[in-house]
Amino acid sequence: MRLWDVATGAQRAEFAGRAGDAKAVAISPDATWLAAAGRDGTVRIWDVRDNTCVAMMRVEQDLTTCVWSQQGHGLIVGGSGGLYRFEFSGH
Repeated sequence: MRLWDVATGAQRAEFAGRAGDAKAVAISPDATWLAAAGRDGTVRIWDVRDNTCVAMMRVEQDLTTCVWSQQGHGLIVGGSGGLYRFEFSGH
């Protein structure tokens, strides 16, 4: 996956490590975390500041949507198996 600056058209970052097709991505409210949910049932969280994958979670069904909570401490993902909520501490 790649992150682009809409104003300039320049690529800002490239994130490796997707095992399957990313169907949804979301940037945290403070713009420091990127979440990607995929058909393979994985959710990956990257630190946008240094492009590192800092967390990975897996569910048994494909995922098609994700959104951060307003405070940025939780992520809601959804797919064929329903909705899942992940809470993060130390963020």
